[in-house]
Formats: sequence, C-alpha cells, structure tokens
Amino acid sequence: MRRKRVWIVEVKYYDPGVIGSQTAWHPTVSCALTQEDGKRVLRDWRKRNPDDRFRLICYLATMRRRGGDE
Repeated sequence: MRRKRVWIVEVKYYDPGVIGSQTAWHPTVSCALTQEDGKRVLRDWRKRNPDDRFRLICYLATMRRRGGDE
C-alpha cells in the first residue's frame, strides 16, 4: 500500500529555541496534495516574500494501529 503524502511549504527563520544553529525550518500554513500544486504554492510564497527562504517538503502519513500493542 502506498503511503499518503502531503506537500508542505517550509520557511527558514531565526529560532532562539534551537540549540546549535539558530535558524530552523518551520512549516507554513500552506500545503498541497500533489507536488505540482505544491510548486505553485511555493512560487506564490517566494513572490510575496522575496527576502525569506522557502522549500517544498513531502510529509508522509504514519499509520497507527488500533487495539494493538501500544
């Protein structure tokens, strides 16, 4: 069975809570179900915020068994 995917646009910004490197990638409020749609969303973020750094990342769904050995 193929795992379900969602494409998330992440932004890199200063985060004082991160130990070591003070910059970290964080998800934005934008997501897409296909990579093509995700690329369109990413272009929009970059156009509206040219001074920020963005990337498109694929998140995979995890399965949780019910009534198992949890």
